[in-house]
Amino acid sequence: MRMNFTQLKKVIFVFASVLLPTGCLYAQFSTALVQVIHNAADPQLLTVDVYLSDILWADNVQFRQASEFETVIADVPIKIDIAPANSTSSADAIYSTTVTLAPGTKNIIMATGVVGTGFAPNPENKDIAFTLKVFNAAKDIATDPSTVEVNFWHGSTDTPVLNVVTGDGDTLVKSIGYNLNANYDVLSPGSYNIYLTSTYNKEDTLGAFSADLSGYAGQAIMIFASGFLNPLQNNDGPALALYAALPDGEVVALNNIIAGVKASGSSFQKLLAYPVPSTDQLTLEIENDTPGMAEIELVNMYGNVVNPSVVYLSSGRNIVNVNLSNVANGQYFVKIIGKNRMGTARCEVLK
Repeated sequence: MRMNFTQLKKVIFVFASVLLPTGCLYAQFSTALVQVIHNAADPQLLTVDVYLSDILWADNVQFRQASEFETVIADVPIKIDIAPANSTSSADAIYSTTVTLAPGTKNIIMATGVVGTGFAPNPENKDIAFTLKVFNAAKDIATDPSTVEVNFWHGSTDTPVLNVVTGDGDTLVKSIGYNLNANYDVLSPGSYNIYLTSTYNKEDTLGAFSADLSGYAGQAIMIFASGFLNPLQNNDGPALALYAALPDGEVVALNNIIAGVKASGSSFQKLLAYPVPSTDQLTLEIENDTPGMAEIELVNMYGNVVNPSVVYLSSGRNIVNVNLSNVANGQYFVKIIGKNRMGTARCEVLK
C-alpha cells in the first residue's frame, strides 16, 4: 500500500523558494532521496498526516504504508510534523522534529513507537515513545541486478532482541534490538522461510514467515518487524508481523507460517475456558512452561475453524481474551496449539 501524496511537487518547490536563497535555481542545489514508512502500531496512530515545513506532504497515511523514494533538497533543515488524520495544519502535530539530509544520500525515515499509555515496556528498557528515525545508508537498487538485497528493521516495541534466521539455518541478522536496522544481505531471488528467534533463547521462535523474493531481482528492500508480540498487553494493537517495503512504495505482507513451526506436545499444565455460556468474549486461562507463539482456533460442530488468532504465551499464567462478536451461537471446541504444548476446551456461544 502506497502513501497518498497530495502536494509533493509543490513541497519540493516550496523548499526551493522558501528555504533557499532568493533567485537560485532548484537544479543548482544538491538533493537526496527519502522513503518514509509508517510503522507506529499505537492504535491512536493508525492513520496520520505528514507535514514538511508546515505544508501537507502526505494525507491520511495508514499504518504499514510507505512512500516511494522521493527527491528532496539536501543540506537544509526539513521540519517534519506528524498530526492526527484529517488535521487542518501542522499546528495539530503530536510530534515534530527537524532533519537535514546529506547530499546524494538515500534515506529511509521510519515512524515507530507509541504516544499513549497501557503499553508493555520494551524487554531491554528501550524508549518506545513515538519517533522518526533516519537511516542514511538506504538502497533502492541491488548492486548486482541478478540479486535481491534485503535489510531488516526491528520495529516491534515489546519484542526482545532478535535473530533473523532462514529455513536453511543461515543467520541473516544476529542480535538486533528494537528500532535498529541491519546491513543489507545479498540473496538470490526465490522463496525463503524467515524465523524470528529470541537472542536469549534460540529455541524460542517468536514468529515464522515466508518471503517470496522471486520477482524482485535488482531491487533493495526493507523488511520490517511490525506490531506487538503480545497485543493483549498493548491496547489490543496489531499483532507482530513482517512486511517488506519496496522502493516504489508498495508494502507487501509476508505470509505468517507460525503453524508450521509448532510441535505437538503434551497438554498445558492448566487450561480453563469461561464463562459458560459466553456472549461477546471468551476468557482462556492457560498455565504454560514454554514461552512462544500459540495459535487459537474455534472449531464448530462441523469441524470448521472460525475466528483463528495468534498470541504470545509467556511462562506461567496467561489470561487470553477471545473476541466472539462475529461468532455465531453454538457449541465449539477451543484448540490452543503452543510451541511444545497443546490443549482443547469446550465452550458455548449464546447471545
